[in-house]
Amino acid sequence: MNNQGSFLYPTFSGMILYYLLVMGLHRLAIQFYQTWCCRRLGTKLSFFDTNIRGFIIGCFFEGFLGLTLCVALQFYQMSINHLDMRELFFTTPSDIIQSILSIMTALALVWIVLIQFYVQARYSRNLALNKEVIERDYEVLFGELRFTFYGTCCNIVMTLFRLCTILILILLSDHPMIQLMLIGLIV
Repeated sequence: MNNQGSFLYPTFSGMILYYLLVMGLHRLAIQFYQTWCCRRLGTKLSFFDTNIRGFIIGCFFEGFLGLTLCVALQFYQMSINHLDMRELFFTTPSDIIQSILSIMTALALVWIVLIQFYVQARYSRNLALNKEVIERDYEVLFGELRFTFYGTCCNIVMTLFRLCTILILILLSDHPMIQLMLIGLIV
């Protein structure tokens, strides 16, 4: 049985390699700032935040739909085959790593959704006064949004739409017409 966690290997590898490449180029540009090409490279990479936590959260948020689909398929397969779960998902070392990676990704995705609800609940009354705190602590999730009640709700609504789409695609896979109608209502 194909473990859906296998999709997460190239995703995480790509995220880490991209981060290391851009961070290395950024440091190279800082070290050799006297040369014209490194100075130009430094201005192109000035957007890059060397904070790994913010980078990874941003990648999770950008790839939320694909990652959620893989994790939901993994858990759906585990729930269908719950009697044979150990034999199917936890026998070989690669299956163990992929299953654990899927579980950790699911926890990270749930954490992203909970952080959005937390920020909305805590700071929604005085968004103008708390704008600096939100920008400092949660810039990755709310960086390009307007700090109004509806502006910060945008992430929550889009995340819930994505989750509903994934659930419709997986749970109603035997009924394609119902899927089309429900996804048409959501979109």
